[in-house]
Amino acid sequence: MTMVPSPRHQTRLYLDKIYDVEFTPDVTYGIGGIGYSAEKGATRYRELKLDIYRPRIEKDQPRPALILAYGGAFHRGNKSAEVFEGENPSTPVAEYCQEFARRGYVCFSIDYRLMQEDPDPGFTPFLLPGQPQSRDRVDFVRNILGLPPSTPEMMTNTLEAATDDMSQAVSFVRSQSQALGIDISRIAIGGFSAGAVIALNSAFAERAPVAAVVALSGRIAGATMQAYLTPTIRNPAAFLAFGEHDLPVMLGGIEEMREHMTRAGIANEFVNVPGAGHFYLRTAEVACSNGSPTDLETRIAEFLYEKLGLALAKHLSPDIADGGHADTGTSMMTVERLQAFADAWNRHDIDDLMSFMTDDCMFEANSGHEVAGTSFRGRPQVREGFMRVWQAYPDAQWNNARHFISGDRGVSEWVFSGSNSDRQSVEVKGCDVFIFRGDKIVLKNSFRKQRT
Repeated sequence: MTMVPSPRHQTRLYLDKIYDVEFTPDVTYGIGGIGYSAEKGATRYRELKLDIYRPRIEKDQPRPALILAYGGAFHRGNKSAEVFEGENPSTPVAEYCQEFARRGYVCFSIDYRLMQEDPDPGFTPFLLPGQPQSRDRVDFVRNILGLPPSTPEMMTNTLEAATDDMSQAVSFVRSQSQALGIDISRIAIGGFSAGAVIALNSAFAERAPVAAVVALSGRIAGATMQAYLTPTIRNPAAFLAFGEHDLPVMLGGIEEMREHMTRAGIANEFVNVPGAGHFYLRTAEVACSNGSPTDLETRIAEFLYEKLGLALAKHLSPDIADGGHADTGTSMMTVERLQAFADAWNRHDIDDLMSFMTDDCMFEANSGHEVAGTSFRGRPQVREGFMRVWQAYPDAQWNNARHFISGDRGVSEWVFSGSNSDRQSVEVKGCDVFIFRGDKIVLKNSFRKQRT
């Protein structure tokens, strides 16, 4: 059952740990070939499993998802534990899943194929032909396990197979989104070490449809960055953490990744864990973006809260401390104010339009690469998004407007007309779906018919 905080404490959904957690182990999310050879292919297939951690609460609004993969140099660990004898303690991804489920996420700790299984690399290669791979850490672990050094082919096959497994996990979570109560526009993936590597490759090279990546001591190869991380493609946000004394292969690529991601327009945060090597705990002290102290797990939570747009999502979910009422405050929006908002659109009056919007407002356009269309968050972005509509249709009008309001939600119906830069005329019906706080608009979500 739900953990109910003191009435005097204002619950911060997706930041505070307010839920008990329900655990479902060993769910099959796909299959993968093993016993592979280039001449014969895979000799058999095995099921790929994941564990589910979700907040114990009656199904309400769709929630964000977090899919994590364990570390172990592609040889050790599992979806339940990552304790390596003789090395510094590290928080297993299963524990991160537990803690983020307490915040309200639906979390998944996944199994994936390891090198000693001789995994089938599949038919969707992302590595470039002959692309070199660092194998120092892999061979260090193989020596501990009494195995001979790896070969380039073994490394390539394992990277391709394990990355495919992460992408399969994303597909599975999306396919089960209704049953599990997941918002498919707010899925994040990540992991530790090898798990972080496959999450980065899945998100950026294989284009798994995710909104953010959390990589703990993992990197993406330079050649892969050059090939796939471009400003012409909408990329997920990236959070990358490293120990101050991390492995040389990790530390040597940090600045290259940071500079490349920034040039490509990828929202990114790089966090140093002071005094740490390759292994560190979720409670390790790190600095906030403003320099004040916090812990690693909290900084990850704050990153996801911002980049997944959870400040808005919390307004769609019941407020735990309020007996199930929406945490939007009492709506004071009226039909007359919605008509005034529509009039401002027809006047192309951006300043008047923005006077109707909250500081944390959001605009979801009627088209774009995302599930919800192109999303604009915060006043500067929303202002830009609104003005883009007039740039596309300089004579745009929204006629025959009708409005209704129910609690903190509302709808405006209209007939859109306008001519684009090619002087092609458009006239179609459409609507806006709103969420309100007080007498202002938190979300404007636009829909428009397509004529054929």
